[in-house]
Amino acid sequence: MSFKADDIFKATYSFCLGFKSVFKVADVVHISSGIYTFTLDRRKELGMITPIWTPSPAVPGCTTFDLELSGSADLSAHLKDIQPTLLLFLRKLCCMTIEGPIGPQGRTATIEIRRDHVDADIVDLQRIEYGRSSIKRYIQVTHATQTYPGEERRRDVTRSDVVLAFPMTETEAPQISGQSVHAFLPLRSYGFTVRS
Repeated sequence: MSFKADDIFKATYSFCLGFKSVFKVADVVHISSGIYTFTLDRRKELGMITPIWTPSPAVPGCTTFDLELSGSADLSAHLKDIQPTLLLFLRKLCCMTIEGPIGPQGRTATIEIRRDHVDADIVDLQRIEYGRSSIKRYIQVTHATQTYPGEERRRDVTRSDVVLAFPMTETEAPQISGQSVHAFLPLRSYGFTVRS
């Protein structure tokens, strides 16, 4: 398979326009995927949409994003609060490593969160912080529903999947507690609980 330079630029340009919100917190973003490695630098003219090809090493089989946070971005508390449920409904993102001034007194620390499918319906979410690992298990239930045919913006869409994930204890009993509502990404907790 081959690509013309114009095709690669158009794909990168489209990606960058949707990705530009990352520049609210970062000055430079290094992107690595397959044989393509490039940097976007908002400090340069048209730097948020013009890729700078770089020899950054790629992780085989993975797409990585390394962000150089801007000096004005005080994100330590927000980064430390990222929960593994962030990965619950994202089909392609299975691991995230956060490294930065998130330790006590702003010291550099690392938090890793990952999603593992135990089987088709069971998902394990793991958080590793300061060398300690914690795992939460969820059972996922999918319900297919017909979509409203009169919606112009979804003309060719005839069905939607509603996916619910219920937390379980170590003995696979339902865990009764408030849970966040997600629309792919977590929105907020509305106080919903699950009763068996």
